[in-house]
Amino acid sequence: MAVRLLLATNVTRTAQAFTQSAREVGADTQAFENLTAATRAVRDERFDAIFIDAMLSGFNREEFLIFVRNTKFNSQSPLIVLTGYQPPQSASRAAPAGVPVLLRPTPEDLRPFLRELRRKLGVERRKHRRLSFRTGVTCVQGVRRFNATSVNLSSVGMLLEAAPFLGRGEEFEMRFPLASEDPPIMARARVVRQEGTNRVGVAFQSLDVALRQRLQRFLEAHLPALR
Repeated sequence: MAVRLLLATNVTRTAQAFTQSAREVGADTQAFENLTAATRAVRDERFDAIFIDAMLSGFNREEFLIFVRNTKFNSQSPLIVLTGYQPPQSASRAAPAGVPVLLRPTPEDLRPFLRELRRKLGVERRKHRRLSFRTGVTCVQGVRRFNATSVNLSSVGMLLEAAPFLGRGEEFEMRFPLASEDPPIMARARVVRQEGTNRVGVAFQSLDVALRQRLQRFLEAHLPALR
């Protein structure tokens, strides 16, 4: 499976240059001419990086960033704004944190940028690869019941957000959906690390073979293949 890039622009020359350059570095591009279609795709599909034209009608950087960071599959996907209409100094000041600006997206600019991006995306060397995955997680610990949100998912565990009271070594029962048409995953989890004030990494405990296979199939369907 190739690296998947989303491009949103209504400038034909930009779309052609981007698609050609991406193909030359071994990446696939799904292009959209309007914000509505691009937003729908970001909501429903996983992309390794998202490129959007700053001049697209209705586009607001801050609002779109918040939207992307709260999607199920793209909460950790890089978001890059394409613009050739601002000098570098003003573009740098205008971009919110976490939203790089790529100026003058000609093929000469794009090829090295996309090649380096693809290299970074493909260099994941963890034993268990993580999928950016946001969904609601229902948790039960004794008589206490609480809700959290997943940040990423692997075959052995997940990173949870908004669970500040869970300490390392604590165990609890969890329930979360993978896909709307499938039954939810129900598993026991153990906190193995804490990140900041409101995130914890948890490991699944004693998953049966059927659940592990479901997780693996889901991950393989959404993670890019390493090359």
